[in-house]
Amino acid sequence: NHNHNHTHKLSFSGRWDESVHRQWYRKMRPDDETKDTLSLFMDGGDVCDETNKPRSVVVKMVCKQALPVDRVIITLTEPSQCNYVLKLKSRIVCDLMEDADDDGVF
Repeated sequence: NHNHNHTHKLSFSGRWDESVHRQWYRKMRPDDETKDTLSLFMDGGDVCDETNKPRSVVVKMVCKQALPVDRVIITLTEPSQCNYVLKLKSRIVCDLMEDADDDGVF
């Protein structure tokens, strides 16, 4: 019988605001943005203890026709402290991309 006392802190990484996203997208259009990828920028998350700045996340949605409809692949990276990239690969994204405008908003 093991007694583990683990503490987990859940942080809120950001919220999506269309005007903020459009400004970010026009200025920082991701280098890896292709016809199969859409990126959404979210900011204003919980303040990061290490940087004293709000957390942010870029959600990269990747169209993967080869995946079964019920399969989603999710990866999370932290390229810089308290700034995250959440990559979501799915066949479902392909349909969303058809409705996206030039700033990646659908």
